[in-house]
Amino acid sequence: MQRKVLLTGATGILGGWILCELLENNYAPVVIMRDATREDAQMRIRKILALVGSDYSHEAVTIYHGDVGKPHLGLELSDVAELRHEVEAFIHCAASVSFDPRQEQEIYATNVHGTLNVLKFIEDTSIPLYHVSTAYVAGTRQDVCFEDELDRNQEFKNAYERSKFDSEKIVQEAFKTGACRGAIFRPSIIVGASGGGRIAQFLNFYSFLKVMEAARTGRIPCNGNLRVVFPIDCTKNIVPVDWTAQAFMQIINKDGASNMVYHLTHPNPISHKKLIDWANSRLNPHGIQVEPVDALGKDSTIVERLGHVSLQHYRPYLSSEPIFDRTNTDRALNGSVPFPNTDHKFFDMLYEYAREHGWQDIYSSPLYHIEEPVVDLEARVGN
Repeated sequence: MQRKVLLTGATGILGGWILCELLENNYAPVVIMRDATREDAQMRIRKILALVGSDYSHEAVTIYHGDVGKPHLGLELSDVAELRHEVEAFIHCAASVSFDPRQEQEIYATNVHGTLNVLKFIEDTSIPLYHVSTAYVAGTRQDVCFEDELDRNQEFKNAYERSKFDSEKIVQEAFKTGACRGAIFRPSIIVGASGGGRIAQFLNFYSFLKVMEAARTGRIPCNGNLRVVFPIDCTKNIVPVDWTAQAFMQIINKDGASNMVYHLTHPNPISHKKLIDWANSRLNPHGIQVEPVDALGKDSTIVERLGHVSLQHYRPYLSSEPIFDRTNTDRALNGSVPFPNTDHKFFDMLYEYAREHGWQDIYSSPLYHIEEPVVDLEARVGN
C-alpha cells in the first residue's frame, strides 16, 4: 500500500520536482492548493508534471483546497481529521520567495504564520515534518555556516531571509521540545534542471540573465563596456532543481526524521569570475564586454544605472555569501546523488531555456504544451 505524504507548495519551483520524486518513489502525494477551482488546481498539477517530464497523470495526486496561511490550513475540519489520521509524513515546501520589501506582510503570513499552522496541524500526531528552509537563513554572514547552527546574531538582507529564519527557529524549537520530529533542508539558489534547464519560474539568479538578454538584444542599448556591480572575488552558490529534489528525497529515505539540518548547496560554488567569463562569451560577439566593478561611479552611464536598478532586489546577493558546510548532507548522500557539472554549457542551457520560453512561468506562458500520457496506475503501484 502506498504511503500518503502531505505536500505544500506542490507547484512551486522546488515543490513540483519534489512532487515527482514522491511519485517516482511510490508515495501517494496529497497536496494543498488554493486555486479558485479544482479544474485550475488540476491544470497546474498537469503543467508541473509535464515540465518535470513525469509520466504520471494528475489523477495520481490527491488535491485538497486549502491555504497554509489560514488556521487548519484552510481545510474543512472533517478533512483535517482524515488527513491527520492517514498521512505518514508532511513536507512543507510552500513559501513566499519575494525579495520585494513592499510584500513583507504577505511574506510573513506565508512563511512564518504558515509554518505555525503546519505545526498546529500535526500537533499530537506522530507525523514527521520535513521543512524546506533556505541556506540564506545565514543572512549577511560571510564565514563558514554549519548545519547545526542557526542564530548567530546575524543580520538579514531582506524580509524573506528573516521570515525563513523565524520559521526555521520555530521548527527547531518544536524538535527540541519533542512537539514533533522531522528534518530541515536548506537549499541555496535554485536554478533550472541539469537536464534541459527546465524550471517553473525565472526568479532571482535569472535577473542577471535578463540583464544580459536586454543588452544582447539592444533593449538596453550599449556599445562597448557594460559595468556591473559584481565583485570578482565572490562566489555564487547555485544548485540545479532536479539535483536538489533528488538529494532531498534520498536524505529522507535514508535518515528519516533525524531532527537534523541539511545544506542542499553546491560543494564548489561558482566564482563570479567564471560567471563573468561565461557572460562575455555570449556578449562579446555582439560587441559588448561586461566589466565587473565594486561600485558604479559618477561616470556611470544611463544604461549601467538602468541595469543596476533592474537588479535591485537581488543585488545584496552579488556582494558576498557564506561558505555552507555540508557535513550532514555528504554523510547522508554518500555519493549516491552526484552533483552535476555546472560549466559554461550548463549556463548556456539555463539562458537558452529562459529565452525560448519568453521568461514566463509555466502557468502563464502559452509555450508550455501539455501532452498527458495515459498511465496504468494499478500497474505502477504493483511495481
